[in-house]
Amino acid sequence: MTMRLLLLALLMAVAGHAELTVNLWAGATETPLIPYMTVGAAATGETIEIHFRLRNSGPEPVSVEKVTVDGGGFKDYGPPDMPLSIAPGYFFNIFEHFRADYAGTASAVLTVKYTPAGGTQRTISAVIKVTVTGDPVVETGTTTVANGSVIDFGPVERETTRTQTITLRNLSSAVATVSRIEVQGDAFRLATPFAGPVIIQAGQDFSFDIIFSPPADGPRQGTLVVDGRSYVLQGTGLAPSLPEPSLVLDGNTATSSRQLKLRVSLASAAKSSGSGTIEMQFTPATGLSDDPTVQFLPAGRMQTVAVRQGESIGRFGANDSITFQTGTTAGQIVFTIRMAGFTSQATITVAPSVVMLDRVLATRESGRVVVQLVGYDNVRTADQLSFVFYDSGGRFLGNGAIRVSAGNEFHRYFQTAPAGGAFNLVATFPVSGDVKIISSVDVVVTNSAGDTGTNHVSF
Repeated sequence: MTMRLLLLALLMAVAGHAELTVNLWAGATETPLIPYMTVGAAATGETIEIHFRLRNSGPEPVSVEKVTVDGGGFKDYGPPDMPLSIAPGYFFNIFEHFRADYAGTASAVLTVKYTPAGGTQRTISAVIKVTVTGDPVVETGTTTVANGSVIDFGPVERETTRTQTITLRNLSSAVATVSRIEVQGDAFRLATPFAGPVIIQAGQDFSFDIIFSPPADGPRQGTLVVDGRSYVLQGTGLAPSLPEPSLVLDGNTATSSRQLKLRVSLASAAKSSGSGTIEMQFTPATGLSDDPTVQFLPAGRMQTVAVRQGESIGRFGANDSITFQTGTTAGQIVFTIRMAGFTSQATITVAPSVVMLDRVLATRESGRVVVQLVGYDNVRTADQLSFVFYDSGGRFLGNGAIRVSAGNEFHRYFQTAPAGGAFNLVATFPVSGDVKIISSVDVVVTNSAGDTGTNHVSF
């Protein structure tokens, strides 16, 4: 008779107030609380989390003054500060932890006291129960995994493996028998087929390994079944990392005004396709400014390098190398490749040099001769010019060498030159008499690295 009265009182308490409802919450499912309700199951020694949702289904706010769970094994997890206000149509979640060290049924009384706006305090009560089995708990490392929870293998390169050891620990005082251990899912498998049943003595454990081997990129899921309990197995397949790259140059020194090749070599054949970037940085010699002609061809100082599965080289479009030019300024060129988390560098030095003349053109005009010099000065210190003119018999004309100090002119020119140390100089010499007797000219140009000259450039 007493039990029937208690049940009636609890039923009235739960059903009598439409302003606030208490629900058992599992994922997207809410189940209204009833006076006597089993809210979960746990193995002996296993901690489970039970979620309750307080939902205000009425038209006015309610004030929750008290939420208690009185019974052995239950513990509030982060209890909220009271009183708690819940607006119409809103809810608040309550989390309870439960653990029991014995098999059987554990009971507790859940009590919620609240006051609707403008009303008096009301109470919702229910007896909640947890079934405690003598099954062994499931552990990964030192972490206990509750029934239905996730065992995460993390990211793993495809066609490789990661293994996790699962331990079944018997925390009860009786012998535990496990009749079924099964792994489902194409990316997961038992390292050793289960040949049960397995007997686990009180206080003892049994371990086995699960292997995750993703066959493709992307998230993968599976299931571990231990008798009547199941656990979500999850992991992510990743494309295999690219091998470590290195840069290959035609030596580590170069002269100016050259076009050279840069290649990318991989430590091994790539197991997947991918790409990286190569950046070129130029540091001019002391006192010199940047040279925009130091660049990859056709343009720029940044390039993308592609890797094809099965190859051990990098590609630039259809080519296995990329051309760059050394410009016309002394300095250091540093190439940096960044690929798949690797960074590697290669350096080439463009040494200072004498003035290099690519072309010397001598022409006669009425009353004068013109000498054009096309070349570059990679230290930009050109100063003295010397011209010696000869007749057809190889005899020099005039009083010998005509020397010109052009350092200031070169300096002004290089301050605004658009192409590093390149220059195009035109020297004009007035002639009294017949210009036709002038047959050839020798030219010498001097900079801080030394002299360079020509031998009898013909008119």
